[in-house]
Amino acid sequence: MKSKTITIMLADSHPICLYGLKHIIESQENLSVISTARKENDIIEKALLTNPDILIIDPKLNDGDGFKSIRILKERGCKAKIILLLENICSERYMQASKINIEGYILKTAELDKILYSIREVNSGAIFIDENIEKELKHSDECINMSKLENQRLNILSQREFEILRLVASGLRNKTIAEQLYISEKTVKNHLTRIFKKIEVNDRVQATLFAIRAGMI
Repeated sequence: MKSKTITIMLADSHPICLYGLKHIIESQENLSVISTARKENDIIEKALLTNPDILIIDPKLNDGDGFKSIRILKERGCKAKIILLLENICSERYMQASKINIEGYILKTAELDKILYSIREVNSGAIFIDENIEKELKHSDECINMSKLENQRLNILSQREFEILRLVASGLRNKTIAEQLYISEKTVKNHLTRIFKKIEVNDRVQATLFAIRAGMI
Protein backbone atom coordinates (compact mmCIF):
# COMPACT_ATOMS: atom_id res chain seq x y z
CA MET A 1 0.00 0.00 0.00
CA LYS A 2 1.41 3.37 -1.03
CA SER A 3 2.18 5.76 1.82
CA LYS A 4 0.41 9.09 2.01
CA THR A 5 2.39 11.92 0.44
CA ILE A 6 3.77 14.42 2.95
CA THR A 7 3.07 17.96 1.75
CA ILE A 8 5.71 20.57 2.52
CA MET A 9 6.04 24.34 2.34
CA LEU A 10 9.49 25.96 2.27
CA ALA A 11 10.18 29.49 3.49
CA ASP A 12 13.61 31.07 3.12
CA SER A 13 14.87 34.48 1.99
CA HIS A 14 17.70 32.93 -0.03
CA PRO A 15 16.55 31.60 -3.44
CA ILE A 16 19.48 29.20 -3.89
CA CYS A 17 18.74 27.49 -0.58
CA LEU A 18 15.01 27.54 -1.25
CA TYR A 19 15.06 25.96 -4.69
CA GLY A 20 17.98 23.65 -3.94
CA LEU A 21 16.11 22.17 -1.00
CA LYS A 22 12.92 21.97 -3.08
CA HIS A 23 14.73 19.94 -5.75
CA ILE A 24 16.19 17.56 -3.17
CA ILE A 25 12.90 16.99 -1.36
CA GLU A 26 10.92 16.39 -4.53
CA SER A 27 13.41 13.74 -5.66
CA GLN A 28 12.18 11.62 -2.75
CA GLU A 29 9.21 9.27 -2.78
CA ASN A 30 6.07 10.49 -0.98
CA LEU A 31 7.42 14.01 -0.36
CA SER A 32 5.93 16.97 -2.21
CA VAL A 33 6.76 20.68 -1.99
CA ILE A 34 3.43 22.38 -2.61
CA SER A 35 4.50 25.96 -1.91
CA THR A 36 7.53 28.20 -1.41
CA ALA A 37 7.86 31.73 -0.03
CA ARG A 38 10.62 34.28 0.51
CA LYS A 39 8.71 37.11 2.23
CA GLU A 40 6.85 37.29 5.52
CA ASN A 41 3.44 38.16 4.06
CA ASP A 42 3.75 35.43 1.43
CA ILE A 43 4.56 32.85 4.10
CA ILE A 44 1.37 33.57 6.02
CA GLU A 45 -0.84 33.80 2.94
CA LYS A 46 0.49 30.67 1.22
CA ALA A 47 0.59 28.52 4.35
CA LEU A 48 -3.06 29.28 5.13
CA LEU A 49 -4.03 28.69 1.51
CA THR A 50 -2.17 25.41 0.92
CA ASN A 51 -2.34 23.95 4.47
CA PRO A 52 0.89 21.87 4.27
CA ASP A 53 1.71 19.01 6.61
CA ILE A 54 5.14 20.52 7.28
CA LEU A 55 6.44 24.10 7.16
CA ILE A 56 10.23 24.32 6.94
CA ILE A 57 11.26 27.89 7.67
CA ASP A 58 14.39 29.93 8.24
CA PRO A 59 13.21 32.40 10.92
CA LYS A 60 15.84 34.94 9.84
CA LEU A 61 13.91 36.65 7.03
CA ASN A 62 15.22 39.64 5.09
CA ASP A 63 11.92 41.51 5.37
CA GLY A 64 10.56 40.35 8.70
CA ASP A 65 10.54 37.94 11.61
CA GLY A 66 9.92 34.26 10.94
CA PHE A 67 8.86 33.68 14.54
CA LYS A 68 6.18 36.33 14.14
CA SER A 69 4.93 34.52 11.03
CA ILE A 70 4.76 31.24 12.95
CA ARG A 71 2.83 32.82 15.82
CA ILE A 72 0.33 34.40 13.41
CA LEU A 73 -0.17 31.09 11.59
CA LYS A 74 -0.84 29.26 14.83
CA GLU A 75 -3.28 31.95 15.96
CA ARG A 76 -5.13 31.56 12.66
CA GLY A 77 -5.43 27.81 13.05
CA CYS A 78 -2.66 26.57 10.75
CA LYS A 79 -2.03 22.90 11.59
CA ALA A 80 1.34 22.58 9.85
CA LYS A 81 4.15 21.14 11.95
CA ILE A 82 7.14 23.46 12.06
CA ILE A 83 10.79 22.69 11.35
CA LEU A 84 13.24 25.55 11.87
CA LEU A 85 16.04 25.59 9.31
CA LEU A 86 18.88 27.46 10.99
CA GLU A 87 22.23 28.84 9.87
CA ASN A 88 23.30 28.57 13.50
CA ILE A 89 21.66 28.43 16.91
CA CYS A 90 22.16 31.41 19.16
CA SER A 91 20.70 31.65 22.63
CA GLU A 92 18.45 34.57 21.68
CA ARG A 93 16.87 32.67 18.80
CA TYR A 94 16.51 29.59 20.95
CA MET A 95 14.72 31.59 23.65
CA GLN A 96 12.27 32.84 21.02
CA ALA A 97 11.67 29.34 19.68
CA SER A 98 11.15 27.83 23.12
CA LYS A 99 8.10 30.05 23.65
CA ILE A 100 6.19 28.59 20.70
CA ASN A 101 5.40 25.06 19.60
CA ILE A 102 8.23 24.04 17.26
CA GLU A 103 8.50 20.36 16.32
CA GLY A 104 11.89 20.33 14.60
CA TYR A 105 15.24 22.12 14.70
CA ILE A 106 17.89 21.48 12.06
CA LEU A 107 20.99 23.29 10.79
CA LYS A 108 21.45 24.28 7.16
CA THR A 109 24.83 22.55 7.32
CA ALA A 110 23.18 19.20 8.13
CA GLU A 111 23.60 16.23 5.82
CA LEU A 112 20.78 15.92 3.28
CA ASP A 113 19.74 12.54 4.67
CA LYS A 114 19.30 14.13 8.09
CA ILE A 115 17.05 16.86 6.69
CA LEU A 116 14.89 14.28 4.93
CA TYR A 117 14.82 12.13 8.06
CA SER A 118 13.70 15.12 10.14
CA ILE A 119 10.73 15.67 7.82
CA ARG A 120 9.50 12.10 8.18
CA GLU A 121 10.11 12.06 11.94
CA VAL A 122 8.24 15.31 12.57
CA ASN A 123 5.38 14.24 10.31
CA SER A 124 5.04 11.02 12.32
CA GLY A 125 4.54 13.04 15.50
CA ALA A 126 8.09 12.94 16.88
CA ILE A 127 10.24 15.87 17.97
CA PHE A 128 13.49 16.27 16.03
CA ILE A 129 16.45 18.30 17.28
CA ASP A 130 19.78 18.25 15.44
CA GLU A 131 22.42 16.87 17.82
CA ASN A 132 24.73 19.77 16.96
CA ILE A 133 22.05 22.18 18.14
CA GLU A 134 21.72 20.22 21.38
CA LYS A 135 25.47 20.57 21.99
CA GLU A 136 25.41 24.30 21.29
CA LEU A 137 22.45 24.88 23.59
CA LYS A 138 24.06 23.05 26.47
CA HIS A 139 27.10 25.35 26.33
CA SER A 140 25.36 28.73 25.98
CA ASP A 141 25.43 30.95 29.08
CA GLU A 142 21.66 31.49 29.06
CA CYS A 143 20.97 27.77 28.88
CA ILE A 144 23.51 27.00 31.59
CA ASN A 145 21.69 29.43 33.88
CA MET A 146 18.32 28.01 32.86
CA SER A 147 19.54 24.45 33.43
CA LYS A 148 20.04 25.24 37.12
CA LEU A 149 16.34 26.08 37.38
CA GLU A 150 15.43 22.99 35.36
CA ASN A 151 17.43 20.78 37.71
CA GLN A 152 15.56 22.21 40.68
CA ARG A 153 12.28 21.26 39.01
CA LEU A 154 13.60 17.80 38.14
CA ASN A 155 14.17 17.12 41.82
CA ILE A 156 10.42 17.20 42.49
CA LEU A 157 9.68 14.51 39.89
CA SER A 158 9.19 10.93 41.01
CA GLN A 159 11.45 8.24 39.55
CA ARG A 160 8.64 7.11 37.23
CA GLU A 161 7.94 10.68 36.09
CA PHE A 162 11.64 11.24 35.42
CA GLU A 163 11.79 8.10 33.28
CA ILE A 164 8.70 9.06 31.28
CA LEU A 165 10.07 12.56 30.68
CA ARG A 166 13.35 11.06 29.44
CA LEU A 167 11.47 8.78 27.03
CA VAL A 168 9.33 11.64 25.75
CA ALA A 169 12.47 13.70 25.16
CA SER A 170 13.93 10.76 23.22
CA GLY A 171 11.04 11.10 20.77
CA LEU A 172 8.91 8.14 21.86
CA ARG A 173 5.13 8.25 21.64
CA ASN A 174 2.78 7.41 24.49
CA LYS A 175 1.98 3.95 23.10
CA THR A 176 5.66 2.98 22.88
CA ILE A 177 6.37 4.39 26.34
CA ALA A 178 3.46 2.39 27.76
CA GLU A 179 4.78 -0.80 26.16
CA GLN A 180 8.31 -0.24 27.47
CA LEU A 181 7.15 0.46 31.01
CA TYR A 182 4.33 -2.14 31.04
CA ILE A 183 1.66 0.43 31.85
CA SER A 184 -1.40 1.71 29.98
CA GLU A 185 -1.42 4.69 27.62
CA LYS A 186 -3.91 6.37 29.95
CA THR A 187 -1.42 6.04 32.81
CA VAL A 188 1.28 7.61 30.63
CA LYS A 189 -1.04 10.53 29.82
CA ASN A 190 -1.84 11.01 33.51
CA HIS A 191 1.86 11.05 34.35
CA LEU A 192 2.52 13.59 31.59
CA THR A 193 -0.18 15.90 32.92
CA ARG A 194 1.55 15.92 36.31
CA ILE A 195 5.02 16.23 34.76
CA PHE A 196 4.05 19.23 32.62
CA LYS A 197 2.60 20.94 35.68
CA LYS A 198 5.68 20.29 37.82
CA ILE A 199 8.23 21.46 35.25
CA GLU A 200 5.95 24.30 34.09
CA VAL A 201 5.62 23.47 30.39
CA ASN A 202 2.58 23.18 28.14
CA ASP A 203 3.40 20.37 25.72
CA ARG A 204 5.83 17.65 24.58
CA VAL A 205 7.96 20.06 22.56
CA GLN A 206 8.62 22.31 25.53
CA ALA A 207 9.19 19.24 27.70
CA THR A 208 11.82 17.97 25.25
CA LEU A 209 13.62 21.31 25.25
CA PHE A 210 13.44 21.33 29.04
CA ALA A 211 15.08 17.90 29.12
CA ILE A 212 17.88 19.05 26.81
CA ARG A 213 18.62 22.11 28.93
CA ALA A 214 18.62 19.93 32.04
CA GLY A 215 21.13 17.55 30.43
CA MET A 216 18.79 14.54 30.43
CA ILE A 217 19.62 13.63 26.82
